[in-house]
Amino acid sequence: MTATSEILPWHRQHWQRSIERLRAGRLPHALLVTGPVGIGKSVLADQLARAVLCRAPLDDGRACGQCQACSLYQAGSHPDAMWVGPEDGSKVLKVEQIRAVSSRMSTTSQLGGHRVAVLIPAERMNAAAANGLLKTLEEPGADILLLLVSAQPGLLPATVRSRCQRMALTVPSADEAEAWLRQRSPQADVGLLLALADGAPLAAAALEGSAGLEWRRTVVEDWLSLLDGDAEPAAIAQRWHGQDLAATLGWLMRLLVDLIRLKCAGQPPRLANPDQREHLQRQAGRVHLAELYGHLQRLQEAVRLTRTQVSAQAILEQVLIPWRLGASGR
Repeated sequence: MTATSEILPWHRQHWQRSIERLRAGRLPHALLVTGPVGIGKSVLADQLARAVLCRAPLDDGRACGQCQACSLYQAGSHPDAMWVGPEDGSKVLKVEQIRAVSSRMSTTSQLGGHRVAVLIPAERMNAAAANGLLKTLEEPGADILLLLVSAQPGLLPATVRSRCQRMALTVPSADEAEAWLRQRSPQADVGLLLALADGAPLAAAALEGSAGLEWRRTVVEDWLSLLDGDAEPAAIAQRWHGQDLAATLGWLMRLLVDLIRLKCAGQPPRLANPDQREHLQRQAGRVHLAELYGHLQRLQEAVRLTRTQVSAQAILEQVLIPWRLGASGR
């Protein structure tokens, strides 16, 4: 759970509507909170959970932070609140975890108010877990709130999605995102950070000064060397092994999409890697569009394989070797 009570500017409309529904007793029993990574879905879910449980909310609906319920929630010991995510290095939400949620939601509130469970990321439920949640979704008790937080709601079974009301969060406008980020990081290259984060302000803020930003520089340099024929795929895959595979593939995806933009538009108004425009334009002039779409298909498959037991080394080589073969034929 987060520790902030700030209502993010781009959440205010959703927040106000939810508080109005809470006060009117019309809050749904299950909300599917969706949207891209890095826009604060878990922040909003946390704030809603706090507000629902608080015994003395503020005028704007936020939790007071002082009552017994707020103190227990902040300590992670509120008897009527659960945050559920993958445990012990697992990539999935297991059926045992969902059964615990269903059991808690079916019992009487220990503090006499709502019972709240946050499932994050909800799309990580395996089939058995999703099926286990259906009874609670179909026959909810009074005063419960299930918050399913997901950046990939399409991975959830339709039977689950159809039993939740969706709260679809979106990336804020560029002006709103830049203003928010500049307040927190006046010295940062706000434009570059937001471009690298696909416009998502929280993701951009997390990048500033991070090891992830430094790793992105390494990925870009190695990838450009590969395209120039100056590096071997196996050596790069070995060097990248042990790093965050999802993040590495994400950086590659942004570079590839930028190449496609440059190939199709020549001077696209936006790039995910604006600091690499010159290098990318050079590479775009050397590769066929059909070849780029082939790389895109392989990269999408690699992302899918990260949710399996296929080794990171094998996934990386599958992505990188075709680039080397293409470079050797130019």
